Amino acid sequence: LAEAVGVLCHEVLHIAFLHMTRIGDRDINKFNSATDYAINAILLAAGITLPAGCLYNPAYANLSAESIYNLLPDDYEQRAITL
Repeated sequence: LAEAVGVLCHEVLHIAFLHMTRIGDRDINKFNSATDYAINAILLAAGITLPAGCLYNPAYANLSAESIYNLLPDDYEQRAITL
């Protein structure tokens, strides 16, 4: 149940942060990963449970999705970091 609540919170934050309107001309898959890193850092810091294997990197805490996007390599492929 806690993971389901975490996933729901994650999806709501995509909407609340208007991620779908901020993509611009960026690669959609890379930007989606950047937004996931940003959201998951916020949720984990708040004590929300997320599923194992979610995208999380403590180096990206407190960064915007756009900043994270710029830090990801151009040939970025989604990689999960186990919590």
